[in-house]
Amino acid sequence: DIPERTPGPFDGVYCLGNSLALCANAAEARRAVQHFAGVLRPGGRLVVQILNFPPMRGESPCVRGPRVVVHDGVEYVSTRLFRFVENTVEITNVTLYKKEGWQQSVHSGRLYPIRPEEMDAWCIHTGLRVDQRFGGYDQSPFDAASSVDYLLIATKVPKP
Repeated sequence: DIPERTPGPFDGVYCLGNSLALCANAAEARRAVQHFAGVLRPGGRLVVQILNFPPMRGESPCVRGPRVVVHDGVEYVSTRLFRFVENTVEITNVTLYKKEGWQQSVHSGRLYPIRPEEMDAWCIHTGLRVDQRFGGYDQSPFDAASSVDYLLIATKVPKP
């Protein structure tokens, strides 16, 4: 309901943190990209970051992390486990944190593992020009076989 709630037009739409993969399936993710494009002004930019899921499919088990963060004096150590099941991926995030001894927090969910070529096609179909593809926030070149992330920057093409 993005166009109804925030009709725009906007100079930029940002969908980061692999959040587009929270869509239940390809149709939902494609519709979200259509909505993003719909609220951009001509020349506006879309920035999307998703995980580069295809190489992860070959890993068993597929584990990412650990990530260590200290926030307000509390140390957090997180690891994510991915299990691919047909056209979805089950993700479990395990976080250990040291606050009056070690404690744990576990969250699970399901993602739609968007492929970079799907993302490109959805953008092009909705009138967006794919300008840049990076393998991460550090702007490293995207390598389909080895990049951890897929960061896409696209521009809404003005209608003639």
